[in-house]
Amino acid sequence: KIDIRLDDTYLNGQIKIQRLPKIHTEFDLTVDEINFDKYLTTEEKPPLSPETAAVGATTLPNDLLRSLNGNGKIQIDRLKISGLTIENLIVKGQANDGRIEINPLEATLYGGKYAGMVSVDATKQDTAININTQLDGIEIGPLLHDKTGSDYLKGSGSVKFHLKALGKSMEQLIRSARGDSVITLSK
Repeated sequence: KIDIRLDDTYLNGQIKIQRLPKIHTEFDLTVDEINFDKYLTTEEKPPLSPETAAVGATTLPNDLLRSLNGNGKIQIDRLKISGLTIENLIVKGQANDGRIEINPLEATLYGGKYAGMVSVDATKQDTAININTQLDGIEIGPLLHDKTGSDYLKGSGSVKFHLKALGKSMEQLIRSARGDSVITLSK
């Protein structure tokens, strides 16, 4: 069991690690509030979305990805990252010998809903990534204000995004990336 307070953040939950016959980890963690921007300089701002974080994670050696086994859930009530405020973030995932699936990714932000799914297959020589994301009913004005400080646009919008990539390196993944997106702006 975990029950920790760090600065303004309270973390509680459970972690279980089984070592034999192979390492298997299970966790269920809850964080009340965390402000990553407080700890990072402007040059160190992390990626905006879980999807870009997942693409970055594939720069890890496939041997490491293949050694991951387990499942878990992290719930964050309020997260500030890259100037944006995200609430009710739920990340649930599982890993099994190189097959990693993060599903669901859910959150509320700027009056709208976020839902996503990321899968990574590192069982072969080339790592494969599949990303599906949907943002519905996002208030554009407050989002742009928090991200850029501008108040030029108001209204709401939705985004659907699907991407697949395959490669041995980050460069190959980026070159091979194929997908589609639909952006809808209203009001």
